[in-house]
Amino acid sequence: MHSYRTPVFAPLAQLAPRAPWQTELAHDRPGATLIWITLGRGTALIGGGRHGIGAHTALFLPAHSLFALKLARGASGHVLSLPHPTALPMPEQPLIFRFRDARAQSELTGLMTSGMRESDRAEDSLTPAALEAFAQLTMVWLSRRAAAGAADTMPTHAARHLSRQFCQRVADGHALGLTVDEHAEALGVTATYLGQVCRAETGLTAGALLTQRLTHAACQALIETDAPAQDIARDLGFSSPAYFSTFLRHQTGHTPLAFRQSGTPVALPG
Repeated sequence: MHSYRTPVFAPLAQLAPRAPWQTELAHDRPGATLIWITLGRGTALIGGGRHGIGAHTALFLPAHSLFALKLARGASGHVLSLPHPTALPMPEQPLIFRFRDARAQSELTGLMTSGMRESDRAEDSLTPAALEAFAQLTMVWLSRRAAAGAADTMPTHAARHLSRQFCQRVADGHALGLTVDEHAEALGVTATYLGQVCRAETGLTAGALLTQRLTHAACQALIETDAPAQDIARDLGFSSPAYFSTFLRHQTGHTPLAFRQSGTPVALPG
């Protein structure tokens, strides 16, 4: 098992090893992430907007970028998860690349599969250095493509800017117990307008984005830690364990204990 301080190359399926909610609910990841989709179609919430994606699409996410990914059954690809902080060269903003030329597709697939082979081999004293080297080569390759203008041009209009700002606030402060009204006030707009803009840009209202992030954090804590539900409730800004239990039951159909045992919600919040 590699250290969390070491880059990890893995199959796309490892983004959601337990259930689809692990990628389909809006959330952020602690370190920068590169997702390379080689087969399949779907949608991604990235950079404050919702985008259709297909085969040979690469998604780059800086650390703590609000993100969601919904793919059709049978999709495949690779993931590079980087530790945070890291000195590796990388773009500063979320980016989408759609590589149509076979050479670029082959180069990125080769880099990712080489790294994955190193991740899969029996670990020795040189494994961290090898993984760091493969990750550096991959990020240099991607950064050069970004500098050459290969990434999609992200919308820069006012609505997308507001949606992006709110998404970053949700990623950074979802555990502070702030309401949509409080986020809207900090952004200088009304809650109604913020909700309308978020729905237009992402397909979800501001309230739904905040709810999804809280639900993901709660579910992830329940399946990945042994922390008591009351401690998770406190860490996520809930006023009481009872309110946390009611929230989780409403969003997933399960109490905290039942979800910890199953790991699968009855329904995803939307």
